[in-house]
Amino acid sequence: MSTMFISVRFIQAGIQTQRYDIFLIGIIMLLIRAYIVLCFVAIIMTWIPLERGRRYPRFITELTQPVFEFVRQQLPFLRAGMIDFSPMVVFMGLELLHTVLLNIAISLTGLPAFGI
Repeated sequence: MSTMFISVRFIQAGIQTQRYDIFLIGIIMLLIRAYIVLCFVAIIMTWIPLERGRRYPRFITELTQPVFEFVRQQLPFLRAGMIDFSPMVVFMGLELLHTVLLNIAISLTGLPAFGI
């Protein structure tokens, strides 16, 4: 099952049981997953020649580049020539945070792990 649907499932469980901590964890998990998708699109956009001044590429770049730049500043060794590994570190960090929140939500709700 997709992790987007798992996030929605925790949001529903939080609303139904009036456990707003579970609801909030579900919202944060959904936002993390959406940001991961935006980061992936930003990486793909670097391989495709696009006009950077257009509306959507500029929007995606403005949302993702500050995080990439922060990681580049903190870990300058991630750039090897023309290859930049900072998006990979951002992916791994967001996935780790998502997994931690998923485990917390599962332990709070007692819901099955949905085959994860």
